[in-house]
Amino acid sequence: MVEDDPDTLSSLATYLETWLRHARVTRAADGSEAIRIIDAEAPDVVLTDHRMPGPTGLDVVRHAHAAGAATMMITAYPDVDLARDALRQGHIVRFFIKPPDPATIAASVQAVIDDLRAGMTRAAAFERAVQAAHAALAEEDRDPWRSPGAGRDAEEE
Repeated sequence: MVEDDPDTLSSLATYLETWLRHARVTRAADGSEAIRIIDAEAPDVVLTDHRMPGPTGLDVVRHAHAAGAATMMITAYPDVDLARDALRQGHIVRFFIKPPDPATIAASVQAVIDDLRAGMTRAAAFERAVQAAHAALAEEDRDPWRSPGAGRDAEEE
């Protein structure tokens, strides 16, 4: 979580740490620190303020997106064009206006985490299926005339 206001950072990060029990919440007080953390830790989700000294939230979003993280932005200065463009380009998955509703943000972060886990589960299942198909093809290459399951009945009798 990236936020230059210490009170907002503390209260929202604490709420997320409590609500998201199976996730680690890392705090950054500015864009430069956030970019260092993204490079070092490769987070799954980045929630960032928009207006900050140094690299802006949009800079953080671009960096996080390039690193493969899902990104969300929060700001006290709503800019409809910024939100629309960032959402259209796929750089952010949610845009929040301050003051934030911690429960809404936590639910949104959890939804992204759940989607990522489901995607990883689908990817793992697909990988297992591909490996099984490769193994079957390798077996067929050794004995191209053998039909699947051939010889099992004879072995069992």
